[in-house]
Amino acid sequence: MKRPLAIVLAVAALGHLQEAACAPKDPLCAPLRAFAASVQPKERQEFAFHTMWGGPFKDDPSAQVLYEARCIHNSFEPGKAVCSYLMKHGQIEFSDIDAKRALECLSLATSLGRLRLDSGVFALSYGTDRRGSHVKILYGEDSEMGGMVLRIIAEGY
Repeated sequence: MKRPLAIVLAVAALGHLQEAACAPKDPLCAPLRAFAASVQPKERQEFAFHTMWGGPFKDDPSAQVLYEARCIHNSFEPGKAVCSYLMKHGQIEFSDIDAKRALECLSLATSLGRLRLDSGVFALSYGTDRRGSHVKILYGEDSEMGGMVLRIIAEGY
């Protein structure tokens, strides 16, 4: 018995709709995915979003601040775009939220819900089997600068 073409097309369309429904709508995802996708084969790029809640970073202990944030992008334009977003919209007090958001953006099948992170190292691939980046998401205390750091490293393949 032959299956009607309409049923086959409907099932295929349903698969695409499910992918779209799982895709995060988080505005951090666009610059973060562009960062991961832009790293060329055999190239390594990274950025680091540093946050400090309750006082200044260690390099300026006399600063009278309640919180601080810095983002280091090493002059890589796609990293600069992620840093720009995080400096405007990133979490300072609950900085683990940005680490979870990054993981969810780069791994569509991941939903961390109400999980609270103290620290972690996550490795994943972003792209296709032939072209993309091996990505490490590192989150934890920064003993040198103080506070917390979200560091994302992408190595192109």
